[in-house]
Amino acid sequence: MSRQGFWNPWWTLTWIAAALTIAVAVLEYLGAFGDLGVVLTIAGLMLTMLFGLTASTWSSVAGFRADVIPALERIEHLLMERLPPR
Repeated sequence: MSRQGFWNPWWTLTWIAAALTIAVAVLEYLGAFGDLGVVLTIAGLMLTMLFGLTASTWSSVAGFRADVIPALERIEHLLMERLPPR
Protein backbone atom coordinates (compact mmCIF):
# COMPACT_ATOMS: atom_id res chain seq x y z
CA MET A 1 0.00 0.00 0.00
CA SER A 2 1.98 3.04 1.13
CA ARG A 3 5.67 3.23 1.80
CA GLN A 4 7.14 2.02 5.08
CA GLY A 5 7.68 4.65 7.74
CA PHE A 6 5.01 6.95 6.37
CA TRP A 7 3.79 9.38 9.03
CA ASN A 8 0.56 11.30 8.62
CA PRO A 9 0.65 14.38 10.90
CA TRP A 10 -3.12 14.78 10.62
CA TRP A 11 -3.66 11.57 12.62
CA THR A 12 -1.44 13.03 15.35
CA LEU A 13 -3.50 16.23 15.38
CA THR A 14 -6.68 14.13 15.55
CA TRP A 15 -5.47 12.28 18.65
CA ILE A 16 -4.27 15.49 20.31
CA ALA A 17 -7.60 17.22 19.65
CA ALA A 18 -9.53 14.19 20.92
CA ALA A 19 -7.46 14.00 24.11
CA LEU A 20 -7.88 17.72 24.79
CA THR A 21 -11.62 17.46 24.11
CA ILE A 22 -11.96 14.64 26.62
CA ALA A 23 -9.97 16.63 29.18
CA VAL A 24 -12.16 19.70 28.65
CA ALA A 25 -15.33 17.58 28.89
CA VAL A 26 -14.16 16.09 32.21
CA LEU A 27 -13.26 19.53 33.56
CA GLU A 28 -16.64 20.83 32.38
CA TYR A 29 -18.34 17.96 34.22
CA LEU A 30 -16.41 18.90 37.35
CA GLY A 31 -17.51 22.53 36.94
CA ALA A 32 -14.11 24.06 36.21
CA PHE A 33 -15.10 25.96 33.08
CA GLY A 34 -18.78 26.75 33.50
CA ASP A 35 -20.50 27.55 30.22
CA LEU A 36 -17.19 28.03 28.44
CA GLY A 37 -16.56 24.28 28.77
CA VAL A 38 -19.54 23.46 26.56
CA VAL A 39 -18.25 25.77 23.84
CA LEU A 40 -14.71 24.37 24.13
CA THR A 41 -16.00 20.78 24.03
CA ILE A 42 -18.05 21.44 20.89
CA ALA A 43 -15.09 23.21 19.26
CA GLY A 44 -12.85 20.26 20.21
CA LEU A 45 -15.30 17.78 18.71
CA MET A 46 -15.45 19.78 15.49
CA LEU A 47 -11.64 19.97 15.28
CA THR A 48 -11.33 16.25 15.97
CA MET A 49 -13.79 15.44 13.18
CA LEU A 50 -12.08 17.87 10.78
CA PHE A 51 -8.60 16.51 11.50
CA GLY A 52 -9.89 12.92 11.28
CA LEU A 53 -11.51 13.47 7.90
CA THR A 54 -8.40 15.20 6.60
CA ALA A 55 -6.18 12.40 7.91
CA SER A 56 -8.26 9.62 6.38
CA THR A 57 -8.45 11.42 3.05
CA TRP A 58 -4.71 12.04 3.06
CA SER A 59 -3.99 8.39 3.90
CA SER A 60 -6.38 7.15 1.21
CA VAL A 61 -4.88 9.37 -1.46
CA ALA A 62 -1.35 8.31 -0.50
CA GLY A 63 -2.32 4.63 -0.68
CA PHE A 64 -4.15 5.12 -3.95
CA ARG A 65 -1.18 6.97 -5.40
CA ALA A 66 1.19 4.19 -4.30
CA ASP A 67 -1.00 1.60 -6.08
CA VAL A 68 -1.87 3.55 -9.22
CA ILE A 69 1.39 5.26 -10.19
CA PRO A 70 3.33 2.01 -10.78
CA ALA A 71 0.46 0.65 -12.88
CA LEU A 72 0.38 3.82 -14.99
CA GLU A 73 4.14 3.65 -15.44
CA ARG A 74 3.86 0.04 -16.69
CA ILE A 75 1.14 1.06 -19.15
CA GLU A 76 3.28 3.93 -20.37
CA HIS A 77 6.26 1.61 -20.80
CA LEU A 78 4.17 -0.90 -22.79
CA LEU A 79 2.76 1.83 -25.01
CA MET A 80 6.21 3.27 -25.67
CA GLU A 81 7.44 -0.18 -26.71
CA ARG A 82 4.54 -0.94 -29.04
CA LEU A 83 3.81 2.40 -30.64
CA PRO A 84 5.83 3.37 -33.70
CA PRO A 85 8.35 6.17 -33.21
CA ARG A 86 7.35 9.63 -34.37
